[in-house]
Amino acid sequence: MDATYSDVGTRNLRVLDGAVRFQSWMLGQALPYLRGDVIEIGSGIGTYTARAGAHLPEHTITATDIDPVLCGELKERFGESKNISVDQLDITNTSIHEQYGSAFSFNVFEHIKDDERAFRNTHALLKPGGVFVVLVPAHPKLYNRIDEAVGHYRRYTKQELVTKATQAGFVIEDAHYFNVFAIPGWIFQGKFLGKGTVSEGSMRAYDMLVPMFRFIETRIFRRRIGISLVAVLRKQ
Repeated sequence: MDATYSDVGTRNLRVLDGAVRFQSWMLGQALPYLRGDVIEIGSGIGTYTARAGAHLPEHTITATDIDPVLCGELKERFGESKNISVDQLDITNTSIHEQYGSAFSFNVFEHIKDDERAFRNTHALLKPGGVFVVLVPAHPKLYNRIDEAVGHYRRYTKQELVTKATQAGFVIEDAHYFNVFAIPGWIFQGKFLGKGTVSEGSMRAYDMLVPMFRFIETRIFRRRIGISLVAVLRKQ
């Protein structure tokens, strides 16, 4: 993963920062598993860090990023926080061991060329019994202009994600798909329009419909298809 994030990627992060319903839905994939001292790998501009800090006021949360510019923004955003600290971290080159009770990472590992090393190092960061919740883009056939523009090396199959996590030493507690209704828009904007950015208007409209999407996805699709994959991984 490059030490600086793409301008397109940062713009997409800022668009997402206003999608409060979607943020809540996405963070909900990890919240039930976050215990003890928590580390977020690849915090970006702190969208999910802020929500995690609000939901877990009694826990210490460490926000991290490889990009020094984003780390500076994180420090400015959370400088007054009582339970959030910020560290610059390259997860492919770390010497921290068994410090955290849990970890989460949303849409980061696809940016890392040596993601197998990143999984191993994340495993090393956790105390025995610690849980890592990771969300990554799914389905290699969906790879398009948006993926290219933000620096994705890959989109994962479920088997690839499970295999890499297992080889890193994790036990798979759960692996499921997430956010099926984003697939049509992703194909339209990234393949047919060839755009590298997510439209603010389309994100705002999508965010308004999240309660309905969430209900249908949970009750009907039962997490069997989606634009992303979520894995709950435990260190034995």
